[in-house]
Amino acid sequence: MRLLFAFLLMPLQLFILLLLSGLILLRFKKRKWAKVFIITSLVWLFITSTSLLSRYPIQFLESQTEVLMNVPDSISALETHIMVLGGGHSDDIRFPGVDQLNNNSLGRLSEGIRLFRTMPQSKIIVSGWGAGSMISQAEVMAKAAMELGVPDTCLAMLKEPWNTKDEANEYLKNFGSDHPLIIVTDALHMPRALYHFRNAGLNPIPAPTNHIIKKGSKRSYIGLIVPSGSNIQNLGRAFHEYAGLLWAMMGGD
Repeated sequence: MRLLFAFLLMPLQLFILLLLSGLILLRFKKRKWAKVFIITSLVWLFITSTSLLSRYPIQFLESQTEVLMNVPDSISALETHIMVLGGGHSDDIRFPGVDQLNNNSLGRLSEGIRLFRTMPQSKIIVSGWGAGSMISQAEVMAKAAMELGVPDTCLAMLKEPWNTKDEANEYLKNFGSDHPLIIVTDALHMPRALYHFRNAGLNPIPAPTNHIIKKGSKRSYIGLIVPSGSNIQNLGRAFHEYAGLLWAMMGGD
Protein backbone atom coordinates (compact mmCIF):
# COMPACT_ATOMS: atom_id res chain seq x y z
CA MET A 1 0.00 0.00 0.00
CA ARG A 2 2.84 2.43 0.85
CA LEU A 3 4.55 1.74 -2.48
CA LEU A 4 1.29 2.35 -4.35
CA PHE A 5 0.74 5.55 -2.38
CA ALA A 6 4.28 6.77 -3.18
CA PHE A 7 3.97 5.67 -6.82
CA LEU A 8 0.86 7.77 -7.38
CA LEU A 9 2.64 10.82 -5.94
CA MET A 10 5.59 10.61 -8.34
CA PRO A 11 5.81 13.70 -10.58
CA LEU A 12 6.09 11.72 -13.83
CA GLN A 13 3.21 9.41 -12.89
CA LEU A 14 1.02 12.42 -12.08
CA PHE A 15 1.86 13.92 -15.47
CA ILE A 16 0.91 10.68 -17.24
CA LEU A 17 -2.34 10.37 -15.26
CA LEU A 18 -3.32 13.96 -16.04
CA LEU A 19 -2.45 13.60 -19.71
CA LEU A 20 -4.28 10.28 -20.08
CA SER A 21 -7.31 11.75 -18.34
CA GLY A 22 -7.28 14.63 -20.81
CA LEU A 23 -6.99 12.30 -23.80
CA ILE A 24 -9.84 10.10 -22.52
CA LEU A 25 -12.05 13.17 -22.02
CA LEU A 26 -11.14 14.31 -25.52
CA ARG A 27 -12.15 10.90 -26.86
CA PHE A 28 -15.58 11.34 -25.26
CA LYS A 29 -15.82 14.88 -26.68
CA LYS A 30 -15.50 16.61 -23.30
CA ARG A 31 -13.31 19.22 -24.95
CA LYS A 32 -13.41 21.84 -22.20
CA TRP A 33 -12.28 19.48 -19.45
CA ALA A 34 -9.91 17.70 -21.81
CA LYS A 35 -8.17 21.01 -22.47
CA VAL A 36 -7.90 21.71 -18.73
CA PHE A 37 -6.31 18.33 -17.99
CA ILE A 38 -3.90 18.41 -20.94
CA ILE A 39 -2.70 21.96 -20.24
CA THR A 40 -2.38 21.16 -16.52
CA SER A 41 -0.29 18.08 -17.33
CA LEU A 42 2.08 20.09 -19.54
CA VAL A 43 2.43 22.87 -16.96
CA TRP A 44 3.07 20.25 -14.26
CA LEU A 45 5.73 18.58 -16.41
CA PHE A 46 7.49 21.90 -16.94
CA ILE A 47 7.56 23.08 -13.33
CA THR A 48 8.64 19.68 -12.00
CA SER A 49 11.45 19.44 -14.55
CA THR A 50 12.97 22.73 -13.40
CA SER A 51 14.47 23.83 -10.10
CA LEU A 52 11.59 26.25 -9.57
CA LEU A 53 9.67 23.62 -7.61
CA SER A 54 11.98 20.67 -7.06
CA ARG A 55 14.60 22.37 -4.89
CA TYR A 56 12.26 23.47 -2.07
CA PRO A 57 10.75 20.16 -0.89
CA ILE A 58 14.21 18.60 -1.23
CA GLN A 59 15.90 21.40 0.70
CA PHE A 60 13.32 21.20 3.48
CA LEU A 61 14.11 17.54 4.14
CA GLU A 62 17.87 17.91 3.77
CA SER A 63 18.01 20.87 6.15
CA GLN A 64 16.50 18.87 9.03
CA THR A 65 19.95 17.54 10.03
CA GLU A 66 23.44 19.00 9.86
CA VAL A 67 26.52 17.32 8.44
CA LEU A 68 28.53 15.52 11.14
CA MET A 69 31.86 17.22 10.46
CA ASN A 70 33.37 16.40 13.86
CA VAL A 71 32.38 13.59 16.21
CA PRO A 72 31.76 14.84 19.78
CA ASP A 73 34.67 14.14 22.14
CA SER A 74 32.27 12.49 24.56
CA ILE A 75 31.84 9.52 22.21
CA SER A 76 34.95 9.55 20.00
CA ALA A 77 36.90 7.40 22.48
CA LEU A 78 34.07 4.90 23.00
CA GLU A 79 33.14 1.84 20.96
CA THR A 80 30.80 3.71 18.69
CA HIS A 81 28.70 1.95 16.08
CA ILE A 82 28.54 3.61 12.67
CA MET A 83 25.57 2.09 10.88
CA VAL A 84 25.54 2.59 7.11
CA LEU A 85 22.04 2.04 5.79
CA GLY A 86 21.59 0.11 2.55
CA GLY A 87 20.90 2.02 -0.64
CA GLY A 88 21.16 -0.38 -3.58
CA HIS A 89 23.65 -2.72 -5.20
CA SER A 90 24.35 -5.22 -7.95
CA ASP A 91 25.53 -8.81 -7.46
CA ASP A 92 27.65 -8.75 -10.64
CA ILE A 93 30.80 -10.46 -9.33
CA ARG A 94 32.84 -9.33 -12.34
CA PHE A 95 33.32 -6.05 -10.50
CA PRO A 96 34.93 -5.08 -7.19
CA GLY A 97 32.62 -4.28 -4.32
CA VAL A 98 32.96 -0.51 -4.78
CA ASP A 99 31.67 -0.89 -8.35
CA GLN A 100 28.82 -3.18 -7.31
CA LEU A 101 27.38 -0.46 -5.10
CA ASN A 102 25.15 2.18 -6.65
CA ASN A 103 26.02 5.86 -6.17
CA ASN A 104 23.80 6.24 -3.09
CA SER A 105 25.35 3.28 -1.29
CA LEU A 106 28.89 4.25 -2.24
CA GLY A 107 28.35 7.78 -0.94
CA ARG A 108 26.94 6.46 2.33
CA LEU A 109 29.79 4.01 2.78
CA SER A 110 32.38 6.70 2.04
CA GLU A 111 30.90 8.90 4.76
CA GLY A 112 30.85 5.97 7.18
CA ILE A 113 34.52 5.26 6.51
CA ARG A 114 35.42 8.95 6.92
CA LEU A 115 33.85 8.92 10.38
CA PHE A 116 35.41 5.55 11.19
CA ARG A 117 38.91 6.92 10.57
CA THR A 118 38.37 9.61 13.21
CA MET A 119 37.36 7.10 15.89
CA PRO A 120 39.83 4.28 16.57
CA GLN A 121 37.36 2.34 18.74
CA SER A 122 34.47 2.45 16.30
CA LYS A 123 32.82 -0.33 14.31
CA ILE A 124 31.05 -0.04 10.96
CA ILE A 125 27.75 -1.90 10.66
CA VAL A 126 26.43 -2.36 7.14
CA SER A 127 22.90 -3.46 6.43
CA GLY A 128 20.55 -4.50 3.68
CA TRP A 129 18.96 -7.62 2.22
CA GLY A 130 19.52 -9.12 -1.20
CA ALA A 131 16.24 -7.97 -2.80
CA GLY A 132 16.30 -11.03 -5.03
CA SER A 133 20.07 -10.93 -5.62
CA MET A 134 22.38 -13.79 -4.73
CA ILE A 135 24.45 -11.49 -2.52
CA SER A 136 22.95 -9.20 0.11
CA GLN A 137 23.49 -5.46 0.21
CA ALA A 138 25.32 -5.86 3.53
CA GLU A 139 27.80 -8.35 2.06
CA VAL A 140 28.63 -6.12 -0.90
CA MET A 141 29.09 -3.10 1.36
CA ALA A 142 31.36 -5.07 3.67
CA LYS A 143 33.40 -6.22 0.68
CA ALA A 144 33.70 -2.63 -0.57
CA ALA A 145 34.66 -1.37 2.90
CA MET A 146 37.51 -3.89 3.09
CA GLU A 147 38.66 -2.86 -0.38
CA LEU A 148 38.83 0.69 0.97
CA GLY A 149 41.00 -0.35 3.91
CA VAL A 150 38.57 -1.15 6.72
CA PRO A 151 39.72 -4.26 8.67
CA ASP A 152 37.19 -7.08 8.72
CA THR A 153 37.44 -7.10 12.53
CA CYS A 154 35.88 -3.62 12.52
CA LEU A 155 32.91 -4.66 10.40
CA ALA A 156 29.55 -6.24 11.17
CA MET A 157 26.68 -7.13 8.84
CA LEU A 158 22.92 -7.14 9.12
CA LYS A 159 21.85 -9.12 6.05
CA GLU A 160 18.11 -9.42 6.72
CA PRO A 161 16.63 -5.88 6.91
CA TRP A 162 14.59 -4.96 3.86
CA ASN A 163 13.51 -1.45 4.82
CA THR A 164 14.47 1.32 7.24
CA LYS A 165 12.10 0.25 10.00
CA ASP A 166 13.50 -3.26 9.78
CA GLU A 167 17.06 -1.90 9.96
CA ALA A 168 16.26 -0.12 13.23
CA ASN A 169 14.64 -3.19 14.76
CA GLU A 170 17.41 -5.54 13.62
CA TYR A 171 20.08 -3.27 15.04
CA LEU A 172 18.32 -3.15 18.40
CA LYS A 173 17.85 -6.93 18.42
CA ASN A 174 21.51 -7.64 17.60
CA PHE A 175 23.36 -4.86 19.42
CA GLY A 176 20.99 -3.39 21.99
CA SER A 177 21.20 0.26 22.99
CA ASP A 178 24.41 0.36 25.03
CA HIS A 179 26.71 1.75 22.34
CA PRO A 180 26.71 5.27 20.91
CA LEU A 181 25.13 4.96 17.48
CA ILE A 182 25.70 7.03 14.36
CA ILE A 183 23.49 6.35 11.35
CA VAL A 184 24.64 7.27 7.86
CA THR A 185 22.16 7.73 5.03
CA ASP A 186 21.16 10.26 2.39
CA ALA A 187 20.26 13.68 3.80
CA LEU A 188 16.94 13.33 1.98
CA HIS A 189 16.22 10.03 3.74
CA MET A 190 17.54 11.01 7.17
CA PRO A 191 14.27 12.42 8.67
CA ARG A 192 12.46 9.15 7.97
CA ALA A 193 15.41 7.08 9.20
CA LEU A 194 15.55 9.02 12.48
CA TYR A 195 11.81 8.56 12.96
CA HIS A 196 12.10 4.78 12.68
CA PHE A 197 15.20 4.49 14.88
CA ARG A 198 13.76 6.72 17.59
CA ASN A 199 10.48 4.87 17.42
CA ALA A 200 12.44 1.66 18.07
CA GLY A 201 13.81 3.20 21.30
CA LEU A 202 17.21 4.27 19.95
CA ASN A 203 18.75 7.74 19.97
CA PRO A 204 21.16 7.84 17.03
CA ILE A 205 23.41 10.68 15.94
CA PRO A 206 22.59 11.57 12.31
CA ALA A 207 25.36 11.70 9.71
CA PRO A 208 23.62 12.79 6.50
CA THR A 209 25.38 12.55 3.15
CA ASN A 210 24.65 12.55 -0.60
CA HIS A 211 23.13 16.01 -0.46
CA ILE A 212 21.27 17.06 -3.60
CA ILE A 213 21.00 20.80 -2.91
CA LYS A 214 24.49 22.29 -2.77
CA LYS A 215 25.24 25.99 -2.75
CA GLY A 216 28.41 27.40 -4.26
CA SER A 217 29.84 30.78 -5.16
CA LYS A 218 28.71 30.38 -8.77
CA ARG A 219 25.03 31.29 -9.17
CA SER A 220 23.04 30.67 -12.34
CA TYR A 221 19.47 31.94 -12.29
CA ILE A 222 18.98 30.69 -15.84
CA GLY A 223 19.51 27.17 -14.48
CA LEU A 224 16.38 27.54 -12.36
CA ILE A 225 14.12 27.45 -15.42
CA VAL A 226 16.04 25.02 -17.64
CA PRO A 227 14.16 21.68 -17.72
CA SER A 228 16.12 18.60 -16.70
CA GLY A 229 15.23 14.97 -16.17
CA SER A 230 17.32 14.96 -12.99
CA ASN A 231 14.97 17.52 -11.43
CA ILE A 232 12.01 15.21 -12.00
CA GLN A 233 13.98 12.29 -10.56
CA ASN A 234 15.08 14.23 -7.48
CA LEU A 235 11.58 15.59 -6.84
CA GLY A 236 10.28 12.05 -7.15
CA ARG A 237 12.74 10.95 -4.49
CA ALA A 238 11.55 13.76 -2.22
CA PHE A 239 7.89 12.82 -2.74
CA HIS A 240 8.81 9.22 -1.94
CA GLU A 241 10.33 10.34 1.37
CA TYR A 242 7.33 12.48 2.29
CA ALA A 243 5.00 9.58 1.49
CA GLY A 244 7.20 7.19 3.48
CA LEU A 245 7.34 9.50 6.49
CA LEU A 246 3.58 9.99 6.44
CA TRP A 247 3.07 6.25 6.13
CA ALA A 248 5.42 5.64 9.07
CA MET A 249 3.51 8.11 11.23
CA MET A 250 0.35 6.18 10.39
CA GLY A 251 1.99 3.05 11.78
CA GLY A 252 3.28 1.54 8.53
CA ASP A 253 6.78 0.38 7.67
